[in-house]
Amino acid sequence: MALWIKRHDDTGQTLHQLGAKQPRCTMPTLDRAIAAIIQNRPFTTAPSIRQELGLAYTSQTIRNRHYSNDLHAHMPSKKPHLTEVDMERLLDYALVYAEKPACFWEDVYCDEKTFSTDEMNSCTTRVWRRGNEW
Repeated sequence: MALWIKRHDDTGQTLHQLGAKQPRCTMPTLDRAIAAIIQNRPFTTAPSIRQELGLAYTSQTIRNRHYSNDLHAHMPSKKPHLTEVDMERLLDYALVYAEKPACFWEDVYCDEKTFSTDEMNSCTTRVWRRGNEW
């Protein structure tokens, strides 16, 4: 007999029973320690956290704690560092165009995308960030 039929005979419904999961193997204090490491060093990997804290748990358990804190691994963007001179030049450029009339901007299309052509994009380095962070 199918499991869902037996469940219907036993309980009168076919919905899955909640609470039948494996209990968490980490304590809240350890979860906070893992979160603190990621907060301070977002490029840290799960295996290095496991080694640093001397844990017997798998790296997947560490990643699961990240996911439960809404932290996900993303490819880091490689952006140029702006110097004071760069910022002054950008400000001067913006001030030149700040006084242009609205008709000047009608045919201007601006789409900004950060990308890199170097081999950094092929690396496996990830950064842990919340869903709303970039």
